[in-house]
Formats: sequence, C-alpha cells, structure tokens
Amino acid sequence: MKKLLLFAFTMGMSTMTFAQDGLVSVDSYVSPTGTVTTEDPANGTTLLEVEITNNESAFTYPGAFTQLSFEVTVDGNAINDPTTSAPIWVKQINLDLAPGTSQNVTLATNWGAVGDPGSHEMCVKLTNILIASTGTFVPNTDQNMEFCDDFDFAWPASVADLQTSEIANIKTTGDVMTVIVKNTSAVTEVKLMSITGQVVKTVTTSNGGQNFNQNFDISNLTSGVYIVTVQSENGATQAQKVFVQ
Repeated sequence: MKKLLLFAFTMGMSTMTFAQDGLVSVDSYVSPTGTVTTEDPANGTTLLEVEITNNESAFTYPGAFTQLSFEVTVDGNAINDPTTSAPIWVKQINLDLAPGTSQNVTLATNWGAVGDPGSHEMCVKLTNILIASTGTFVPNTDQNMEFCDDFDFAWPASVADLQTSEIANIKTTGDVMTVIVKNTSAVTEVKLMSITGQVVKTVTTSNGGQNFNQNFDISNLTSGVYIVTVQSENGATQAQKVFVQ
C-alpha cells in the first residue's frame, strides 16, 4: 500500500514540474533569406526554418519528447501548415534543449508563399509547448515568443517576364473571372493556365480587332496563382498573372 501511494505522489510531482509555463523565444529566421519567390501553394518549395532558445533557468526540454505549437502569419493573415492545412504548426524537437541553448526548428520544407510582389511582414509565434509525459500543451510566456521580419515577395522569373499588351484588365466576381481584351489585334485564343503551365480553361474566339470580354467559370479551381494568356492570329502571345482565392 505504501508503494502505491509513493508511486502516485511521484507521478503527481512529475506532472507539476512539466506543467510550468514555457520560456522559449523565437530568435530569427534561418530560412528563407532574401527574396521569397511566390509560388502556387500546391507546388511550393520554400524552406521555412527558425532558431529558438530555451530561456528557462534550470529546466531542459527533452528531445523527441517535446512538441512546439507555432502560428505563422503574413501581413497579419494566418498561414496554414502545408502538411495539415491547419493554422497551427506542431513540430517536434529532436535534441535536448538545455537552458541557454538554441536549436533550429524546420516548420516546412514545401511552404508555398502566396502574395503580391512587394514587401510583406512574416511572423512566427511559438504559442504552446507539450511535454509527452503530461499529454497537454502549456502556454509559452516568453517575452520574445514571436519573431517578425520583412521579406520581398517576387513572381517566378518565368511569370515575371510575360507581357500584358493584349489584356486591359481581369476582374473576378464570385465564381466568374472576366478577361477584358484590348483592340490591338485579331485574337484567336484566350487561355487560363496554372503556374506550372497546365491549361485549365481555353476559349477560341473570333472577336479579334475589337474590345471584348471573355468570361471563365472558376468555381472548380483551387486557390493559387494562375496565368491568363491571349494569343493573336500571328502567333504572338501575351499574358498576365492572377490569384484565385
């Protein structure tokens, strides 16, 4: 009977020790560095990695038994973990994280950044910590639990170099995308393609030589970057990028 009571007391003390609030800071981005190439989410290849530091005075977070819960935002908008499609990024550390030591944590190897070209603020916040023996997350209360930095987003070179001389504007209303074509030449085809070059919609028209609107049903398209192309009768092709939400 004494042994049973002692065992229960020991387990209770262990749980109390591990259930303290976390003190782990997010210090910097390891990757990406420099310009972030904007990709279609389904074909992203961007590495997202941060450095963290244990700011506890005496507690070591055990490797392979500690999971960290992150939130990632771009301009304040939540970004989903590409492996789970959820806004919470749960990652495990592989090595013991002793007081005062740092470690790199890879959040994603295939993150597909989405955003218009230009400067965007990206933030990574470590919100909760789970020690396997407790089974519950505890809040991370470190004063530097979030790290933000500005990154330049840019289109892939294959898209950025395209011309837009035939396309006056592109508008999206509900499930309909309208391509407004200028009166510059006899146009034969209007296409909607994925960023990888796959044709998803195509229309052959005889409206060349005059301004006209071409509608596309986009109700069955997944979110991402697409390319609208307009081809004239002499074979010249112009294109414009568009993001479908």
